[in-house]
Amino acid sequence: MRLSNDYSVNAVLDTDIKKFLELREAKNPDAEGYILPIPKNLAQLEAIASSQLYCEKRGFGQ
Repeated sequence: MRLSNDYSVNAVLDTDIKKFLELREAKNPDAEGYILPIPKNLAQLEAIASSQLYCEKRGFGQ
């Protein structure tokens, strides 16, 4: 279940920022795959989230 927009922000994992920026600069549509909905209380900045809190199976903070 995804959180609603009231409680989440689109962000990129801190470990993926360099790759995301490279893809975005190249206008590669694969960059979109690096954007994840993150609960606002777990986002480090408005668009960066700690990969240490992320589980590929369960999402964030679980």
